[in-house]
Amino acid sequence: IDKGFAQGGYLTNSGKDFWIAMPKNNNLNQTFIYITSLNSTAGNVILAGRTIPFNVSAGQSTTVNLSNEAIGFFLDVSSSDVIEKNKSIHITSLNDVSVYVLAYQPGSSDAFVAIPTVSLGTEYLISSYNVSLESPYLSYPTNLLIVASEDNTSVLITPKCDCIGSNSSTIAKDIVHEIILNKGDVYQLGSYTNNSDLTGSYISSDKKIVVYGSNAFTTVPSSI
Repeated sequence: IDKGFAQGGYLTNSGKDFWIAMPKNNNLNQTFIYITSLNSTAGNVILAGRTIPFNVSAGQSTTVNLSNEAIGFFLDVSSSDVIEKNKSIHITSLNDVSVYVLAYQPGSSDAFVAIPTVSLGTEYLISSYNVSLESPYLSYPTNLLIVASEDNTSVLITPKCDCIGSNSSTIAKDIVHEIILNKGDVYQLGSYTNNSDLTGSYISSDKKIVVYGSNAFTTVPSSI
């Protein structure tokens, strides 16, 4: 679906500028970006000080390999309550493209549609998933992750559970936590225990941001 109705107009998943990042995964080592377009175009995938050019033909797709073997480091964010400076991925193109991302790991693969900067918002509710009561040996804490698209972005986070703070501290649930991010900065916050869930956490900002809700490794109940 290229366009969906939203309050105030139409939002689209195609554009010329994207910011993305990879939330914590269970030993993630293979990331692939799939780029497609209605028109032939060219662009760049920029991360950690390097630029990877791409070309895509009209109606076709191209794949950019960002596995740790290809780029030399693990792309997913493993920290909590730390502003990461080299974990974002910036995708630009001459014409509109759509971007799809696959984080491939046996037993722990994820995929998502990237949202272009033009369609980003300033208010989000986190949706995550936690089944630690059913399979505690396979469940990890839930996470939220934020990417800034502009400098000097003020972000307010109200987590719905206690979270892991920097320097062995605790970020308390239902208390507003403020951070300041610059363009391309990535910030991840992880729940403190395996049986806690960040679902329902509220995030607001004064400039457009990217937000993800995630779990590093979990299981879906057999009853579903």
